[in-house]
Amino acid sequence: PIGRHPVDRKRMAVTEKNSRHAVTHWEVIERYAGFTHIRCKLETGRTHQIRVHMAHIGHPLLGDMVYGAGKPEKGLEGQCLHARTLKFIHPRTGEHMELTSPLPEYFTAVLARQYDVLVVGAGVVGCATAMELGKYSLRAAVIEASEDVCTGTSKANSAIVHAGFDARPGSLMARFNVEGSHAMPKLCERLQIPFRRCGALVLCFNEADRPGLEELLLRGVKNGVHGLRIVEREELHELEPNVSSEAVAALYAPTSGIVCPFELTCAMAENAVRNGVEFFFDTRVESIAREGGLWKLETAKGSFEAPVVINAAGLHSAELNNMVSDKKITITPRKGEYMLLDKKVGGMLSRTVFQLPTKMGKGVLVTPTVHGNLLMGPTAVDVEDPEATNTTA
Repeated sequence: PIGRHPVDRKRMAVTEKNSRHAVTHWEVIERYAGFTHIRCKLETGRTHQIRVHMAHIGHPLLGDMVYGAGKPEKGLEGQCLHARTLKFIHPRTGEHMELTSPLPEYFTAVLARQYDVLVVGAGVVGCATAMELGKYSLRAAVIEASEDVCTGTSKANSAIVHAGFDARPGSLMARFNVEGSHAMPKLCERLQIPFRRCGALVLCFNEADRPGLEELLLRGVKNGVHGLRIVEREELHELEPNVSSEAVAALYAPTSGIVCPFELTCAMAENAVRNGVEFFFDTRVESIAREGGLWKLETAKGSFEAPVVINAAGLHSAELNNMVSDKKITITPRKGEYMLLDKKVGGMLSRTVFQLPTKMGKGVLVTPTVHGNLLMGPTAVDVEDPEATNTTA
């Protein structure tokens, strides 16, 4: 943790130009972009400030050698950090500094892969969580089974930021739909990725189905969706001239939007990394157990420990839950196929167009993309294998 830590003088010392002095205190003062800044106070009263790159500690190729560098205003440039010795040299005076065995408990924790928080899954939820954790003075890491971020459900969806009219009132989905719709424009601006507040229409093709449209309107009003209203045939075709002439009415949600799911997930992951969160790929969690107040995760690449583990494993989140919880859950994987149309027809619609939802989902939709295409789909087929991403094409 960031803060001051007393040191046993017999066990830690600094060598300055061949004069050895005990370290009385060390202090982690800042973490940024994978670096940790440490201030050491000597028995002589002098202090040294070091910047250490944490990601290289215990690296399989570098062993326990880690490059370090001091803050520019302090002028300390690091030569290397060993698992048992930190060595630094001042670029102008040539002054040497060496911290000898044992390392502070902070580095012991790094070598043992002990974290304050572990996130399992590097999809949009896991990366969003990591980005938020990066705002705090925490040691956090994301463990991902595949080779990169955004390789599961986060890469294969309609890219719609839903307004929140379809979710059951009082549910978390309803709350987060509405809050997310409000927050997304500013978030995308901060992350410098495209976002478009295009709005959405839910079409009604038969007067007999109008009660379903009115039910969605009522749900949306209860959920706090702004600007929601039913438009009749004439206004509908003014909004979207290419919509079927058979449509008699539609629910109009102007707060619905679209984003690029790849860019959103990658940008949040990059932000998290810049703020010190570590990512481990090709690291599938094989078991979880509670040991000594910590959760111990055994993976394909060794063990990790933390008092808090956040399950963001997508279609595999039930597996993780069932390893530790008496409340077993089941996820039925459902896959679908989309058709991505050429940009030549990208202007046929300016808003996302849905049909009335069924128990299988929101049905087939047509939506513009932030890159100027049209996206049509998806189909919906229940499958047993969550990794079954094959298509019929």
